[in-house]
Amino acid sequence: MLLVGHSYGGAVITNVGRAAPVKGLVYVAAFAPDEGETVNGIVERYPPAEVSKYMRRGPNGEWESEHTAAYWEEIGWDVRPEQRPVWDAESRRSENAIFTEPTGVPAWRTLPSWYLVAADDRTLRPEIQRDMAARMGADTVEVPGSHFTPRVRPELVATLIERALESL
Repeated sequence: MLLVGHSYGGAVITNVGRAAPVKGLVYVAAFAPDEGETVNGIVERYPPAEVSKYMRRGPNGEWESEHTAAYWEEIGWDVRPEQRPVWDAESRRSENAIFTEPTGVPAWRTLPSWYLVAADDRTLRPEIQRDMAARMGADTVEVPGSHFTPRVRPELVATLIERALESL
């Protein structure tokens, strides 16, 4: 089994990969925390990403992003306008705990890993992506595009997944 995670999904596969019969991990512009790290702890070591101005707290402390026209122009400029409502409909509030819960022993310490860096990402800064990929020794590719690369350039993501599968 090969697990693939985008964005926060990387933190999920980092932890789930330890317990499941997993053979490898693919990160797509995704968080890859180390043991004891939190998503917030990772991003706080770097200058704020542009997306931070579009994030706000909900009534119970959860995080919400405001997908305004300005958001799409700055953060998801490469998402076609007709695709934006689909992404908006799929967007959900994020409980604060997903950003503050420390990671256990990461699966990437023992499993082969691949990482796709979105070079123009304004949500998860590219330098954060590069640093995480380097520290886990991931087979890394860098492609142009925003945080929405899986939706905008699915063929690039599929190519990396195929490469990972072929090497397992």
